[in-house]
Amino acid sequence: MIDLVADDSLSNQIKEICGENVKKCYQCGKCTASCPLSFAMDVKPNQVMRMAQLGLKEVLQSSTIWICASCASCTARCPLEIRISFVMDALREIALKENIPPKEPNIPLFHRVFFRWIGWLGKLYELGFIMEYKLRSRQWFNDILMGIKMFINGKLNPIPTSSPNSEEVRKLIEKASQR
Repeated sequence: MIDLVADDSLSNQIKEICGENVKKCYQCGKCTASCPLSFAMDVKPNQVMRMAQLGLKEVLQSSTIWICASCASCTARCPLEIRISFVMDALREIALKENIPPKEPNIPLFHRVFFRWIGWLGKLYELGFIMEYKLRSRQWFNDILMGIKMFINGKLNPIPTSSPNSEEVRKLIEKASQR
């Protein structure tokens, strides 16, 4: 007889970070069925939940935790109201703490640059964000035609503006980054 014992350390870490109990998931698959990005994921959202339940730290090396856009479609359809996007955030945080390199290396860069611009202006200045991201990721020309088209159609404002609540937004970002 084989005794299978789940390692609770990962699920406990997740619960400590975001308050979600991954053990409640009974694998109905609605999270995966509703995810608009599941086609690009190497491990489907319901499989991430199962791996977390079993304490399989291999999930921290998946592309999925970095590809998740936190749109919360999974959460909206979860019959147990598990905030799966919060679980993905927690898994990213654990991976970073354990120095597990992201399988999608430009996504953490994307987040850092995105929040830096939000912190400066209180809202996103798309042109500045795109230019900084392209410079730092060294992907200067891979979608330049789309950028030119967006600029011509007035989707990228050349002049940055700030939000009247920029100071409050900056404080929120600082508080969140101290976790």
